[in-house]
Amino acid sequence: MYIRIQDSRFRFRISSQEAQQLIGGDILLDAIPLSKTLKLTYSVETTQQVSKFEYSEIDNSLILKVNSQDLINELQARPSKQGLKILYPIHEQQTIEVFLQVDMKTNNSTKKL
Repeated sequence: MYIRIQDSRFRFRISSQEAQQLIGGDILLDAIPLSKTLKLTYSVETTQQVSKFEYSEIDNSLILKVNSQDLINELQARPSKQGLKILYPIHEQQTIEVFLQVDMKTNNSTKKL
């Protein structure tokens, strides 16, 4: 799993194997060390509810929860270039766009829970 952060967009990119792990109930987890004592963790998991994005200031973590049926539909329809899109409202006039893209060409290695 990889993450790209640019402007007001977050792109989580996973392999098809990782997508299958998500559908099977696994949680994908990774971290970026920012200093000796600080790291940014990010994870992707499936839910039966509406897809959503969360940020926790307490443990500096980005959490993407994707509706499992939406992910299954994305895989069956051959993953789109954009991927699944989730909007995260910051305030009335600004939202962050979060995408989950499935890369059918790579086999990424990510920690799973």
